[in-house]
Order: sequence, then structure tokens, then C-alpha cells
Amino acid sequence: MSIPYTRETAELVALFSPSAAQVAHIATELTPAGSVVRVQMRGMRGRIFNIAMVKANPKPYGYSMDGGISKVFADFGEMKEAIRAEAEAIIEGAEQ
Repeated sequence: MSIPYTRETAELVALFSPSAAQVAHIATELTPAGSVVRVQMRGMRGRIFNIAMVKANPKPYGYSMDGGISKVFADFGEMKEAIRAEAEAIIEGAEQ
């Protein structure tokens, strides 16, 4: 079994500028049925938020932010863009 989400996790973390947010914790759980990656990030003013990404074997991709409703995507690119937009909104909201 290949290690899923290695590249995808790195891409997600790279979405955030070090000045805007920083990764506090990354945890990965791998099973034959799929994988779960949890990333905890801290905004500039200390706001902590969690992203949980799921990849079923072989598809789909999905994520939830701060334990909210899970969103499902057919490919990683779509999911990454949605996470970026939602996380930026959280970071900007924490700065106000």
C-alpha cells in the first residue's frame, strides 16, 4: 500500500503563508480502506482551527473544518481550493 496524502498534505500546508498561519500539529491514520489526515493550524492572533481530510480507497476526497459538516470532492484540486478559501476566511475573521 502506498502512503496516501504525503504530497497532498504538503500541498495543503504550503497554501498558508508562515505569516498568516502556522501548522501546530499534523496526524495521519492509514488503513486499507483509506486515510485520514488531521491538520491543526494557528492564525496570526492565536485562533486555532482544525482541518480533517479523508481519502477513501480509491476515492472520493473529503474534509471538514472545525468539526463542521463534511464536504466531498471527486479530486484533490477541488478540495484544496475549497479548504484554502475557507481557511483564509477563518484567518481574516480572526484578524478583525
